[in-house]
Amino acid sequence: MQEHGVALGRIAAAASTILDPSILVLGGGLSRNSVLAALIMAEFRTRNPITEIKVSQKDADATVEGACMLARDLALQRLIEKCYRPLLMRPTLLES
Repeated sequence: MQEHGVALGRIAAAASTILDPSILVLGGGLSRNSVLAALIMAEFRTRNPITEIKVSQKDADATVEGACMLARDLALQRLIEKCYRPLLMRPTLLES
């Protein structure tokens, strides 16, 4: 578990270096295992002390809710285009 926690913490730190978020939230299966989440967070903080890192309180539901929001935004954008302001500020990954 130590090895995986360190590896995931390093990956998260590398991604945050590129994306420069103000906060990183661990969710899904990672949020269910408090020991693994603590290992990831510790490694992340050694490599990126600026970005805040937290564990989601929604467990795996956050992943499903986020996917639903992206699908909703994409569908509404295609249906009513200019009259619709997306709920999420980031564009979906699917091209029109």
